[in-house]
Amino acid sequence: MESPNNKRKRVKPILRCSTNEQSERSPDDQLAIIKAMADARDWEVLDPIRLEGRSGSLHATMDWAVEQVIAANRAGEDIDDAIVYDQSRMGRTGGFAFGTHKQQLAAAGIGFISVDCPIEGPHADFIQFANAEAARAQAISIAASSARSSQISLERGLRGHSTQAPYGLDRLYLNAQGEELFIIRKLADGTSLRLDPRTGAELERYPKGVRAYRKGGLETATLCIGSEEHRQVVIRIYRLRHEHGWRGVRIARELNDAGIPSPRGRHWTKDTVDGILMNEVYLGFAYARRYTDAIYFRHQDKAPERLEGPGGRKVRGYRPREDWFRVEYPKLTEYLPSKLRDAAARWQAAYWDRYEDGHVRSPERGQKRLHALSGILIEETTGQPMSATQSGTRANPKTYYLLPGSHQYSSQESFLRRRIPSAPLYRAIIDEIEMLVCDDDGLRDILRTEILKAEAERRAGDGEAESLRARYEKLGRKMESQIDLLGEDDDDVMRRKVEQTKAQRRAVMERLAEIDQGPRLTADQTDELVEQLIEALQSELAAFAAAGRPAFRKLTEMLIASAVADLRSGTVSIEFAVPASMIQHRFMGMDRPCEPKWRTHTHKWKSLPLAAITVELPERCDMDCWEPFEPKGCDDCRRQRRTA
Repeated sequence: MESPNNKRKRVKPILRCSTNEQSERSPDDQLAIIKAMADARDWEVLDPIRLEGRSGSLHATMDWAVEQVIAANRAGEDIDDAIVYDQSRMGRTGGFAFGTHKQQLAAAGIGFISVDCPIEGPHADFIQFANAEAARAQAISIAASSARSSQISLERGLRGHSTQAPYGLDRLYLNAQGEELFIIRKLADGTSLRLDPRTGAELERYPKGVRAYRKGGLETATLCIGSEEHRQVVIRIYRLRHEHGWRGVRIARELNDAGIPSPRGRHWTKDTVDGILMNEVYLGFAYARRYTDAIYFRHQDKAPERLEGPGGRKVRGYRPREDWFRVEYPKLTEYLPSKLRDAAARWQAAYWDRYEDGHVRSPERGQKRLHALSGILIEETTGQPMSATQSGTRANPKTYYLLPGSHQYSSQESFLRRRIPSAPLYRAIIDEIEMLVCDDDGLRDILRTEILKAEAERRAGDGEAESLRARYEKLGRKMESQIDLLGEDDDDVMRRKVEQTKAQRRAVMERLAEIDQGPRLTADQTDELVEQLIEALQSELAAFAAAGRPAFRKLTEMLIASAVADLRSGTVSIEFAVPASMIQHRFMGMDRPCEPKWRTHTHKWKSLPLAAITVELPERCDMDCWEPFEPKGCDDCRRQRRTA
């Protein structure tokens, strides 16, 4: 989008690569190309959004990226355009999905640029739609070819059931004659080692992101016993489960307390432990084609099976037993002690019998549901967003907020495992919003004060604009003299000085761009803007009261500027504000016939603070704690009495 008043364009890069192996180089390569284009046009490049190891064929991937760009703009980054290296980085889900994402950005005042094809003009949308459809067709073709070749290799015994070696195991490569070539071991930090299969000596080391080896067409890849240290951890997990009766959460806590890193070098979780306990590979065999996790095609005898249903979403679930394909691993039959192996075999057989009929979920089911505070509520100590989980019955569900993977924290960090009941928070939020919005006079005073303060902050003080222009010209003369000195012995030093001076000039220009040179808001315009905001807020509250809980998320996204949970003290601090987008929208709709057209775009409003509250959470939440608090809007007598 055009950047008015000679302000430097600010672009937000979106960097995406499909596999973890590409994450070491591809995002940085994309960013370098974007920066080259930006430097040539004197654009400012903001901190990028990174999607590493994320498939562009999934709607959720780019949904998240677009949400992050809009959230960053709302938080004050003042983004003019989202920029990608090529349009396929913006997803491979087709033209309609791409159009939706582009419209979402446009609604937030953000444009879209693709470095490889910076299209402008009346045909831009059509060409970008065609490019998005071509990217989707390419993704479908790649998926079909990959599924076909992978199934052929599986049936011929040339590959294992998984592309990644499970924890405590390595990949062993053999030639066409069955002779052992070498072992590939993946470390927790992403480094890969090539080892001698006879001595175990390290032959070569590959950094993260570099593929250690690409198997030949007639070579075989199988699994073998990995490091003895990791093998002992696996045996310990099986012993704790089958000899001591411990379950996943307790085992994970035991390993974390012992300082043992997880397969990825992080904390152990219940899911990681359960994944090892349920994996028959440690008994000497495993099943391919048991679980489906595909978008376009899945493995099937003779030819890949094309999946029906909407594209852009994974079809997940367990397939019936007749589809399972058993793969033997002779080198792993003695991985566990015999007594432990027998106990594990009985337990795993009973577990997997439950899935013999298969159960594949519809990709239509459940689309992503955001609870009222998901991603908004932040835990104070870690700075991480908290997510919602539900318990209770279908008739009486109870929603809690907790840190993802909270069970991984050690005993010393037990407060981080605390769950926050939603009901007390929801009641406090609804009560505060209704009291704020329904108190016309109080809200009017708050908005008028904050608008005048924002107007004063945005404008220059006496003589500031003239002073900045003089400094800009002075820095220009200084830079010219520095450039004249280039070509001498101290070139490197002088080049750094030129860059420093150039950066100072840019900072001055950005401040000049912030200064509004148009006429000030009159008292009548300020009052008009205040009344429009009050009307808009009360309209949103009325819509919430009519729709009930389903509309709560929209209200919290709009009015909560921050929500921070202190799990140690059991309190949640919440700040409410009118979002900048709502102010800008009303401001641009006001009647200002005497002002130049560009003037309406120079205002970069910030959110206007309304109020702040601290909610003390109960030690236990039962009975009255879960009593619902339904929205009443501003027509309820109780609300009118309270605001009065």
